[in-house]
Amino acid sequence: INVAANQASGQSVLHLASPMLLASLRDGAGLSVRSGLAELHLVFRDGSSLDVDLNPTGQAAPKTVGQLLDRLNAAAPTRLAARLSSDGLRVELEDLTSGAGSFQVSSPTGGTLAEELGLAGTHVSGIATGSRLVPGLKTTLLSSLRGGTGLGPLGTIQITDRTGASATVDLSGAETLDDVLAAINSAGLSVRASYNAARNGIVVVDTSQSTASNLVITDGDATQTATKLGLAGNVAADTLQSGDLARQTVSRNTLLSTYRFGQPVSLGSFLITDSLGRQRAVNLKLLGAQTVGDVIDAINSLGLAVEARLNATGDGIALIDTGQGSGTLTVADVSGGHTAADLRLAGQGQPQIVDGQPAQVIDGSTTLRIELQAQDTLDDLVAKLRASGGPVQADVLRTGDGPLPYRLALTSTLPGLRGALRVDGSALGLSFTEITPAQDAALQVGADGPGSTLLTSIDNRFQAALPGVDVTLSAASPEPVTITVAQNADSLANALQTLVDSINKVRDKLATYTAFDPSTNTKGTLFGSAETLRIDTTLATLATGSFRASGAVRSLAELGVTLGENGKLSLDKSRFQARYDADPASVIDFFADKQRGFAKQADELLERLVGKNQSMLVGRVQTLQRQIDFTQTRIDQWNARLDRQREQLLNQFYRLEEVVGRIRNNLNAISQIQFIPPIFRGNGNA
Repeated sequence: INVAANQASGQSVLHLASPMLLASLRDGAGLSVRSGLAELHLVFRDGSSLDVDLNPTGQAAPKTVGQLLDRLNAAAPTRLAARLSSDGLRVELEDLTSGAGSFQVSSPTGGTLAEELGLAGTHVSGIATGSRLVPGLKTTLLSSLRGGTGLGPLGTIQITDRTGASATVDLSGAETLDDVLAAINSAGLSVRASYNAARNGIVVVDTSQSTASNLVITDGDATQTATKLGLAGNVAADTLQSGDLARQTVSRNTLLSTYRFGQPVSLGSFLITDSLGRQRAVNLKLLGAQTVGDVIDAINSLGLAVEARLNATGDGIALIDTGQGSGTLTVADVSGGHTAADLRLAGQGQPQIVDGQPAQVIDGSTTLRIELQAQDTLDDLVAKLRASGGPVQADVLRTGDGPLPYRLALTSTLPGLRGALRVDGSALGLSFTEITPAQDAALQVGADGPGSTLLTSIDNRFQAALPGVDVTLSAASPEPVTITVAQNADSLANALQTLVDSINKVRDKLATYTAFDPSTNTKGTLFGSAETLRIDTTLATLATGSFRASGAVRSLAELGVTLGENGKLSLDKSRFQARYDADPASVIDFFADKQRGFAKQADELLERLVGKNQSMLVGRVQTLQRQIDFTQTRIDQWNARLDRQREQLLNQFYRLEEVVGRIRNNLNAISQIQFIPPIFRGNGNA
């Protein structure tokens, strides 16, 4: 910066780049890419059409912006081109065909990618430019507000400051909250717009110190922009507050591994009961659920009168009972698990109005709310915060005898931006000052300019910041740092040692489970198992076999891996280092050759043994499960027969008891019969 002025604006340093993760786009809401289903439907100007499947069966889903663009460009190279826009903030699609028609982009049934990218619609020019996907360093996309539904199209607002001066502010081009603030602050009025103390909304402050007029903000056109922003008002005061604008923090793409205050959700089972009394169980582990969207889809597929969706505030899952029955919507964990509790769904439905209709709702909001009683003290608040289980450390600071002798200090226990605290204490009259902002480590790769890339990390580690290079930041530097990359065999040797140790551990376990003790005639659990023998043989082959990679190295033995008399593998690191120093390319090729290398062969062998699809152990587990199911069915049948016999015997016993009771009654009656002696009269006749 070198300007003849008191202020200067730097260049934008946050823009889309090939390594940027799709999960970080749209304020962390990410992009929805399904498996084996088309995500975009395109109609070209020449009348032809195309369905683009970005995640075909058998391929990994794209995870970065670069991978997304590559998949789009490979879909129909002669008809479609995908690229980043000139400002680096959005994705563009170009129709390479010609004709009288229009270029149309839409999402197939069930998909939302076209809307998420802002590409949905008809584009007469043949170029579809999407909406902004990254907000800025410390701002929020307007599309992320109101729980992720956004504010919709904006127009103008009319502002009158307390001196009586008015101005019309055009917000039709605003894409972020910073854009809104900048437009208001440049209106030429005695007002200042900024984020409120909780940083969950906007506050407009009149700076004129005048009382000649009210501070007034109204809708400037039919789009109701001021109302959408929560700023519409007419007050005899110096401030207007928007209130909480409900920035979305949970989306369908939110990972369950970080959902519970930055901690993973336990993948177990929970039971849902709708208002009609019907029950269904959800087993997230069995389903292999990974995201919030997986949970929502699993619940909606149960066939219950329950709809799962993202809640209105965009910070959790909501369950809405649609049955209108007399029962209570209930979610409960089973078998001692806590999956529903982790999802914050355990409990009973509460009456709410949903889409204009009364319904029972369980709102799984992830926002931590602390309820206080009128008699509670600051120490009580701290105790409740500590007992909440949230990722925040609460303490009371005693500052002295001044007007504010006590302060409440809150510290996040999570690293990076994940640990950002948004605290709203306005209901208690508390305001908070941020002392240390939450931030990720930032690494700019490349010289200043459009070709540079800004990467971020929560733990100072950047994996694959450069091809094949992981970078760990130890300190910030105002000057460019040159990184020299040299080959080092230490990490490869350590990885090989880990492999050797892992194979030894597996074989030790196999020896334990397949053992036979002739003195006690006891057998291991897996004694005689053909599967364990095959696993043991495969691991031995893997460790001692030969692999025809492209280099000169053919086996692990050449790299110092030997099989001892006790059946244990060992690694001679000095021998490995010597072989690596002599021919590093062959050592690398031995492991990394994509067709015949050790890693490729090992992956294929292990896939046949323990892979998810059609592997030996999966087949064995399925066979055992069928046997268990058959046995359980037989047990259920016998239990039913035993129950019927028990009922019959109980009935017989009951009838016998009745007979015995009647006999006893008869005996009692007989025992009460008394002999009546004859009566003799005076004439001697009886």
